[in-house]
Amino acid sequence: MTTIDESILDVEALLREPGINFEFGCHESDSQKYIELATQKYPHKPYCLAKDWVVWDVEVSDEEKKEFEANGIQPVVVHVKFVLEDPTGRTVRGDYRISTPLIEMSEPCYFVTHNTVYILEGTGTRKTANAKDVCALYY
Repeated sequence: MTTIDESILDVEALLREPGINFEFGCHESDSQKYIELATQKYPHKPYCLAKDWVVWDVEVSDEEKKEFEANGIQPVVVHVKFVLEDPTGRTVRGDYRISTPLIEMSEPCYFVTHNTVYILEGTGTRKTANAKDVCALYY
């Protein structure tokens, strides 16, 4: 049985420990161009421009993975450590965010969920994450 202290340490490790470099983001000088393209490609979704980000591949059972797929999503989320711009006002510059599950990752820098198009800037990281630890951050 996991204690509360062990759970806190697990979540802390998820947030602190580095993943592998993931060169998916756009260059800072191209951000405005990708904002404009995102609003054209995904006209009904707000965007969030972000830097210092980590893509978490969430570990789920085969059965859970089938449920995700049946709903058109993947067990992948992005942890944004620094919001640069969110025109909806849900967050302000410097805030952090954790996305809802991924619908698609689209070149050159779009991480698309049901709610938002995340425009990822710069090099981020990617790592595997325990579902329990990720879920703990939503509450």
